[in-house]
Amino acid sequence: MLRGAFQRSGGLLRRTFDRSSSTLAESMVRAGAVVSVPNDPGALRDLLRSIDRVNLTRIESIPLADDAQQMANIHLEFCAGTEEPVNNTLENLRKSPSAVELTGVPWFPRTQKDLERIEGQTMQFGEELEADHPGFLDKEYRKRRSLIAQADKSYRLGMKIPKVNYVQSETSTWKTIYETMEPLRNKHACREFLNAFSAMETAGIMKADHIPQLQTLDDYLNDRTGWRIRPVSGLVSPRNFLNALAVKVFHSTQYIRHHDQPLYTPEPDICHEVLGHIPMLCDPGFAAFSQEIGLASLGASDDDIERLARCYWFTVEFGLCRQDGQVKAYGAGVLSSYGEIEHAIMGSEARTLVDWDPMVASQTDYPITKYQPLYFVANNFTAARHKLVAFTSKEIKRPFGTVFNDERNEVSITWQGGRAGSHDSTTTM
Repeated sequence: MLRGAFQRSGGLLRRTFDRSSSTLAESMVRAGAVVSVPNDPGALRDLLRSIDRVNLTRIESIPLADDAQQMANIHLEFCAGTEEPVNNTLENLRKSPSAVELTGVPWFPRTQKDLERIEGQTMQFGEELEADHPGFLDKEYRKRRSLIAQADKSYRLGMKIPKVNYVQSETSTWKTIYETMEPLRNKHACREFLNAFSAMETAGIMKADHIPQLQTLDDYLNDRTGWRIRPVSGLVSPRNFLNALAVKVFHSTQYIRHHDQPLYTPEPDICHEVLGHIPMLCDPGFAAFSQEIGLASLGASDDDIERLARCYWFTVEFGLCRQDGQVKAYGAGVLSSYGEIEHAIMGSEARTLVDWDPMVASQTDYPITKYQPLYFVANNFTAARHKLVAFTSKEIKRPFGTVFNDERNEVSITWQGGRAGSHDSTTTM
């Protein structure tokens, strides 16, 4: 969830010195390397002699399609408590004649389990409210938010998502939003959203008088598109949020907006997540589009993360599309806001519609405290995804590419070069 106003509106050497201190594992200095070696007896043994007092956490051999019988790429990942042994190991690996060092690549997840490394890393916790928040002076509301946020902090992969026993005021807030948005979404939502929402209602998940539990939604979503929901206690950094999309994980809050203003929230809440994001992620085409943004974010620079976050904002949050000669909404910030959907769809003179162009979107700033002045309109999700891939392939500067391996349920890294250090074909690991 990215912050915003949703109702008011060769050899690959990868250094990833990441020092989160919440656990011993997260405080380790980590690095990775891909090195080409001959397919000869003893070649792997000789390579492993380069390892200097580090813990080897991954070793994988990838035969080369053009040279399968003679060479192989060996993927290594390792870590240590200090930088010295990691630097020594990298220095030893650089002695390979085909080695190409790639520095400054931020750590990124390749599996859902890898997200354990960013657990607890939030920019702002759910119980921390700004002075202009509707619930700032409500002690009971703040206490309630803190209780829900603390429960989400305890979540770890493999656990059941903490259950929230929503109280009457929270259920009433949900019902107000649900019933207010019903005629608007039926009229203005894209068919993918309507189909998914109808199926969820038929399954008994979506109801006006009941806030669905994230665990129920997680099971339902995983059965349809393979995505998972991960509860968070507050705002997640753009890099961590986008990275998670690459491995089919959506971060979601569980707390709800203040009951005094049910049609306004200054930050994402359970209503925004469930009435906006989750139904769209049940559609395979849209889920694939979302994942492309995530894959492009892996190992990207800070500047490119900002560009991708803008693309996410103008599509997944506030995107529109053309269907049957009409403009429809698919962005969660539009679908979950009665004010925003009327502003975007009903032809307000204060807004402009333009064709979806990721290059333009990536360079366009946006307001977070008022209705959007500009919306990008896509013809369909397949075409929108193709435009996005063309943009990220050309503009997001990384020394490698990323694809998702559905059979292994993990990200594979691709780079130009049949063997490490060469540039004559594409290899995947």
